[in-house]
Amino acid sequence: MKHVVRGIILILLLVVGYEIHSTYAHLRQIICNQNRQMKELYRDKAINDSICNNLIHNFPIGSPLKFIIINSRFGFRKDPFSKRYKRHLGLDLKGTSKDTVFATGGGYVEIASYYGGYGKCVIINHGKGYKTLYGHLSKILIEEGKYVEDKQAIGKVGNTGHSKGSHLHYEIHKNDIPIDPKELIFINF
Repeated sequence: MKHVVRGIILILLLVVGYEIHSTYAHLRQIICNQNRQMKELYRDKAINDSICNNLIHNFPIGSPLKFIIINSRFGFRKDPFSKRYKRHLGLDLKGTSKDTVFATGGGYVEIASYYGGYGKCVIINHGKGYKTLYGHLSKILIEEGKYVEDKQAIGKVGNTGHSKGSHLHYEIHKNDIPIDPKELIFINF
């Protein structure tokens, strides 16, 4: 009889031990998940704080060149090749291949390569729906996927792509809609 009672007690202890172990493992998994979620929340908060603290540095204002001479304005104009009126989505700024092109705000480089009619081109995503495009470059000084600072050198003025002379084609987009860069290009801090 003692052996049977000991056997039953042993079985009960094993069952209770298994239940405690299962409950412990389950609680441990819950705690690990909560720790992971907290780390993600802290990371997201740090990113949002960084964007808010650096908003003025990321917002695309100022000139991409040291000197501003506008050759062609935003809006409809005669295309230099077809001689037909077409919509021009940016500004053409006069320059030579010696002139350095600067980022007008901090952000992540989406494109830093040949880009159709824009030739050698850089597109920077500044966040909050803003992007800038720098076209017809002779040389690109940055890499895709990297973060660039406000006023960082990103390229050299050129004549690549659909172009009839050395200049910088500069565009600003808000939520993928082109806006006139003239409104922001003359602002300096």
